[in-house]
Amino acid sequence: TVMGDNEAAEPLQRQALTIMRRNYADEHPDTAATLVNLFGAIQHKNPAEAELLVVEALRIRRKLLGDKHPDVAWSLYHLSFLKINQGENVEAERLIKEILNLRGTTLTDENLLVSNALLILGRSLMGQNKLLEAEAVLRECLALRLKHLPPEHWVLATTNGFLGECLMRLKQTEAGRRFILESYASLKEK
Repeated sequence: TVMGDNEAAEPLQRQALTIMRRNYADEHPDTAATLVNLFGAIQHKNPAEAELLVVEALRIRRKLLGDKHPDVAWSLYHLSFLKINQGENVEAERLIKEILNLRGTTLTDENLLVSNALLILGRSLMGQNKLLEAEAVLRECLALRLKHLPPEHWVLATTNGFLGECLMRLKQTEAGRRFILESYASLKEK
């Protein structure tokens, strides 16, 4: 399982981070990358520590790479993912909008980060009960993912699920039900 992989990876990532901190100055791209790797290993188990790691990686990357670099955008995304899962919808929206401001410059729509960001934005708007805005964003996310991913990719099922939930809350019950059932069937198949 992925969880098992994370369990095995965590001590190795911690050791790697210790080595990076010892051998490099505090602000080095490899240190930032190692912080993000450890973040990935612990984000589900220990979100509070994971947040500290990704905030540090974001600070290093902003300083070294500037605000418009895709690595900075990925760090913003990781932080927004934690925030949305903690129910901090307004903060998640703020972080995501910073990423989406890079669209068409350092981020093209082919980059998975754009559709990932749209999904978090849609979820954050749903969490704030801005359902019509959320629907438009989630439909845009789904359109992008259909364009750039194979039809059986699991993230399409995730997108369908959130769009279905949004439509159900908008009382578009039949359409919502269709998306949710499609999502369920696809995930069950996986």
